[in-house]
Formats: sequence, structure tokens, C-alpha cells
Amino acid sequence: MTSPLLPDLPPRELECFSVLSGKLHFGRTAERLGVSRGASHG
Repeated sequence: MTSPLLPDLPPRELECFSVLSGKLHFGRTAERLGVSRGASHG
């Protein structure tokens, strides 16, 4: 049974969430995970 608070997420998405919650900064999170930050909005 899946809890609404703990959905069945792939391990990579859980890792991204974990790193982001610790860094609280999308740019640093992307750098730590080795992924692109995407297009800038500015």
C-alpha cells in the first residue's frame, strides 16, 4: 500500500529530493548531482 506522504518514487528522484532538501538551492543541487539546471529565467 502506498502512503500519500511517501509515494513510490524512483531511487534517483528520492536522491534528488534528499540533496535538494539539504542544500535548499537548485543550482548547487544540480551541481552536486551532476545534472543540468535547465534554462535560466531572467
